[in-house]
Amino acid sequence: MTDAGRPIDRRDDTVGDAQRAAAEAPDDAADDAAVVGPVLRQAGVWLCLRVVLTAILRRAGPAAFRAAGAERQRRTVLYVLSTAAASIATTFAIVTDGRPTRAKRHLLDSFIGYLLHDAAAVLPQWRQYPADLAHHVAVMALCGYVRTRFHALFDIAAPMMRLECSTVFLNLFWFTREFPELRARFPRAVAALPTAFLHAFFWIRVAWLPYYAWWMDRHHRRRFRGFGPVAHAGLAGLILVQFYWFAMILAKLRKAAPTAVAA
Repeated sequence: MTDAGRPIDRRDDTVGDAQRAAAEAPDDAADDAAVVGPVLRQAGVWLCLRVVLTAILRRAGPAAFRAAGAERQRRTVLYVLSTAAASIATTFAIVTDGRPTRAKRHLLDSFIGYLLHDAAAVLPQWRQYPADLAHHVAVMALCGYVRTRFHALFDIAAPMMRLECSTVFLNLFWFTREFPELRARFPRAVAALPTAFLHAFFWIRVAWLPYYAWWMDRHHRRRFRGFGPVAHAGLAGLILVQFYWFAMILAKLRKAAPTAVAA
């Protein structure tokens, strides 16, 4: 069996950890431990992007956006940033070779910064979207722990960023719901979005994520069990919220089915 095209080493990975530690430069280790500053700076970058994008769309965006209310505009911009972050994370998880580099560490900082920015943006409405906030907190706990031990854990943690694949389809579906003109312009693509989202969500988040947690415990047990209680709680919460969301998705589909048949 392989992961990302690499043979699985079924031996205890103590030697691999020692080699990584020996090869790690002292300044890299110090940079791994410095998390708060880089993440806050990246959260500030995402905030600036939101402000600039909102200003551009209000001045020169589609007529439907300019005619929308302030809250709808705010949600639209947040969904645009979410789609960008999810697309980058998914692509990165697929193409990365698992070797830790400073550029990849900066990208992880940017992703955590995005989560922090988005969590702050939805915090005033957390009662309406409690699962969204729980998801952000769980992912930040996991990513933050990996970031503090970047050189030791990046190779086994990076594939988990592919979970964001389903977010892309969900956001695109949201855009078509909020802006009906997209449905008329791209009818076939829009019709395929619910199926694409459902398959991506199930196979990656519901099926693959628990399997990958088992895989890490099976083949990288010492490192995986050394994650600590906060990271393990974050992973457990992340897995549980996927099952909760999938149950909600199925309930909505069952509720919509009679309406579709009647139509």
